[in-house]
Amino acid sequence: MKKLLIILGSIIGLIFLVLIATPIVFKDDIKKAVDQAIAENINAQVYYDEGGFSLSLLKSFPNFSLSVDDFGIVGNAPFDQDTLVHVGSFGFEIDLMSVINGEQIKINSILLDQPSITVLVLPDGTANYDIVPSSEDTAVVEESGEAASFNIAIKQWEIKNAEIVYIDQSSNMSAILLGLNHSGTGDFTEHVFDLGTQTSIESITFGMDGVDYLSNKTFNADIILNMDLPHSKYTFKENKLSLNDFGFGFDGYVAMPGEDIDMDLNFEGKDISIKSILSLIPGVYQEYLNGVETSGSISFEGSAKGAYNENRLPDVMAKLNVDQGRIKYAEYPIPIEALTIRTDLNVPGENMDDMVFNMPTFSMLLDGEKVGANLTFSNLQNYTWDFGMHGKLDLEKLLKVVPVEGMDLKGLIAADLSTSGNMKLVDEERYDEIPAEGSLAITGFEMVSEDLPQGFGIQQSKMTFSPKVINLQQFDATLGQSDMHLDGSVSNFIGYALNEEEVLKGSLNFRSNTFNLDEWMTEEDTTVVEEDTSAMEIIRVPTNLDLRLQSKIGKIVYDGMDISDLDGLITVKDGIAKLENIDFNLLDGEFVMNGTYNSVPEKPAFDFGFNIKDLSIPKSYETFNTVQQLAPVAKNVAGDFSAALGFNGVMGPDMMPDYEHLTGHGLVEIAEAALKGDNLMKAMSAASKFSGDQINMDNVKLNIEIREGRLYVEPFDVKMSGQKATVYGSNGIDGSLDYYISTMVKTGAAGSAVNQALASYTGGKEVIGEEMLVKLKIGGTYEKPKVGIASTESANGQGGSIKAAAQAEIDKQIKEAEAKAKAELEKQKKEAEAKAKEELAKQQAELEKKAEEEAKKAAEDAKKKAKKALKDMF
Repeated sequence: MKKLLIILGSIIGLIFLVLIATPIVFKDDIKKAVDQAIAENINAQVYYDEGGFSLSLLKSFPNFSLSVDDFGIVGNAPFDQDTLVHVGSFGFEIDLMSVINGEQIKINSILLDQPSITVLVLPDGTANYDIVPSSEDTAVVEESGEAASFNIAIKQWEIKNAEIVYIDQSSNMSAILLGLNHSGTGDFTEHVFDLGTQTSIESITFGMDGVDYLSNKTFNADIILNMDLPHSKYTFKENKLSLNDFGFGFDGYVAMPGEDIDMDLNFEGKDISIKSILSLIPGVYQEYLNGVETSGSISFEGSAKGAYNENRLPDVMAKLNVDQGRIKYAEYPIPIEALTIRTDLNVPGENMDDMVFNMPTFSMLLDGEKVGANLTFSNLQNYTWDFGMHGKLDLEKLLKVVPVEGMDLKGLIAADLSTSGNMKLVDEERYDEIPAEGSLAITGFEMVSEDLPQGFGIQQSKMTFSPKVINLQQFDATLGQSDMHLDGSVSNFIGYALNEEEVLKGSLNFRSNTFNLDEWMTEEDTTVVEEDTSAMEIIRVPTNLDLRLQSKIGKIVYDGMDISDLDGLITVKDGIAKLENIDFNLLDGEFVMNGTYNSVPEKPAFDFGFNIKDLSIPKSYETFNTVQQLAPVAKNVAGDFSAALGFNGVMGPDMMPDYEHLTGHGLVEIAEAALKGDNLMKAMSAASKFSGDQINMDNVKLNIEIREGRLYVEPFDVKMSGQKATVYGSNGIDGSLDYYISTMVKTGAAGSAVNQALASYTGGKEVIGEEMLVKLKIGGTYEKPKVGIASTESANGQGGSIKAAAQAEIDKQIKEAEAKAKAELEKQKKEAEAKAKEELAKQQAELEKKAEEEAKKAAEDAKKKAKKALKDMF
């Protein structure tokens, strides 16, 4: 007996020794075989912890177990810095006898612990998962003619805490799955059995083209699938899937008896509610759902039936219905009630372009006001729609239910609108054939936003629609401090809304009691240190507007000016605003203005004409920059003037005229005015001793011309110290003066003071005669004028020729200015031509170089193709 026990003990010990020694003996061979298989089948860098490579027969005797720790795959360039797969631990257990028998390998369990998968697809379609060497598939054919099979049966598998990241730059799509856990069981040794799986994902995020369709959503799935392997038929039994709180289930089957896949599946919502649907809102809005109360019945069902192959898909149908829905938010006491929705979707498998989405009913009550809508959408080849909206909507209540950040909105909209059409009408620009009719009324509308802090309000508005025109029957509104009243019609509004190149046309009557433009002066802050250098931006008139605006405004506030009783026609077309017979009152004067403002060029151009009556001269200086720049003397002139003036030029980036290139002409009439008490008069008196301290202007007519930054004044007569004087000359925007004053001086009456002043011009001799013709020259600047006596001569009855001589002098100055401007223009033209020739030569050289490179490349490509063709032939 003792001997027997020793023998049995020895046998058992030997068996244990074999169990322990076998994995050790064969470990290196198995590892080598694994490394060789990886090298032959994977074109990437594979790593694993060699110390974590484990084989054992003891852990699950009589089964065989293998495990690998810290297993991973890193791609080759350009993905050599990106890990495709990393697994914390990978292991499986194999039925040892099934391996020995060889008919079917039975895997009892597989475990992936903490796998991390990162899939990257570059814009050109290159993917980091493309790591399998390309090879021709070859079938191993047995003598019987049937392909050899490799039979594996798996009973149980599990994935713990997986992380999957998918980034596809070629389609601008991304998906992130975090906290994925999955397990499954099934006896694949049987021909017919139930396969059970459980899946949970803690966070799913999916986005495409910059839109997050899913954001931090959870997913759970419990599925039992009957597997009929001999007939390749798979039947869904008990199963439920849920995305966040939205749960749904399947029943039916999928069969693959041949090349086609046949299916008859039905799906429906399970334990779902209105809040279930709201839970699908992206995660960034989840805080908005806190404290929400919902009720009402909801149903979701559908089916996918038919064959799936290269030529067709199954027919898909889905329906979503809501009855007596109610939604109430914690911060807003008034709920949405009586929410009713009917929708259905049909997608035929033979031609998906014939899909139809239909929402015949959408209605709700918001504080007793009913809003309804309907929509039908079909035909993916020629998008066809039929939409209608009916009822009343309180925007203030709606905004509290669906808030918009940075905006306060309220008002009541009553709508009865309908439209239908298709994309063919849009593509062919047959907008007037798109039915659009109904009416829209707005009452008590108010909007304040970050972009419109002044606020916009509509007290009352009524309009009707037809395919071709919107008739605006009433529009009473406020824009900040301004009131507006409109009526008229607008056409081509559908084309304008669908195509930015289409032109919106209209004819409107505009009335306002007070319109404050100062509120809307767009300023660009260019502050340097503490100096305020803010400047207005260019005002661009949209080029896709063709509008006639008959305007009547009681008062306009603009840049500190009060413009009153404006009446006239403003037209806008092709980016040009045209003013026709715009009459208004300003600074106690009467204006009539005609002209255009063209905002299309980089530097907007203007061409305006003014008829002015009884305008205050000093007030015009205080108000208009143009007067300050070109007629600074107006600051010290007391009186009124009338004028017929024309100006044209370009605007600078600060919306001010470019004075150096301003052109103008006209007639200025002064009934009675006086210049006194300024630096000019003081300088004249000091230099001549006879000019006095005042110049009087009675019934004066000034012919003026503006060229190249200078104002030229033709000769006109004034009174100076009781004597008639003729004034002519020019001044520039830089303040420079170039004027002459010619006057007859009674030497006897003037006495010795005049003689002394004229002595330097007569060689020290006494003046002989009663009158002398004295010509004063005024130079310097208006702030620092320089006055001197240019010449003197005995009158001898020549007083009548003074004005003619002065006119000749001013004509000479204008001709010189014109010649100078013409020479400068010719110089600029030649410089531009030279620059253009230089640029053309440069471009020609670049084109020749590019053509030469392309020809060289084409020759090399042809050479390579020829070599390849020869190689393929032989």
